[in-house]
Amino acid sequence: LKYQGHGQAYAKAAYNKRNPAFPNFSQNCANFVSQCMLASGIHMRDEWYVDRKNDKYPSPSGDTQIDHSWTLRTMGGFLGFGASSPWTSAPRFQDFWTPRVTDSSFTCSSVKSDPTQVYNANYGIGDVVQLLSGGKAWHTLYIVGYMTDSQTNRLTYQMASNTSDYADKSLVEIARNYPNDTFRFYKMI
Repeated sequence: LKYQGHGQAYAKAAYNKRNPAFPNFSQNCANFVSQCMLASGIHMRDEWYVDRKNDKYPSPSGDTQIDHSWTLRTMGGFLGFGASSPWTSAPRFQDFWTPRVTDSSFTCSSVKSDPTQVYNANYGIGDVVQLLSGGKAWHTLYIVGYMTDSQTNRLTYQMASNTSDYADKSLVEIARNYPNDTFRFYKMI
């Protein structure tokens, strides 16, 4: 809990920027959340690892450019065919963290109708939320605070994302946009 505020501050400062110390991908959500986690004091380990080799491809497209400018540890599939890093892929983030931390799933429709059920599960600032469709993650978000949802006037989480560039979106608002999906919460802090 010592560095929880650092991850929160990083998310709020960097949600609409791309940090040159990390690769910039068009779908940047798992990368951004990983940066927030690193700022909160969670150390790189195993496949959850990235390192910059050089400045040639800050926004790599394709495996050749990634391999030239970045050291990433991959998992799943085999290199070039389904393998990717937990830093750069929502599904690989899910695969890496699910067996390592406590997690809970809630349907978006149930969160929309009763957001208090998530609070009872003891998640908060510094924890991670993924959107899943058919059990597979497709988007990764970071909890940066608490807020009142404007439509329901109920307390909910304040979320940050670097793919859609926001640091103040209500979890209930996100649930309204994806009623058929599921949220998976990861207890990181």
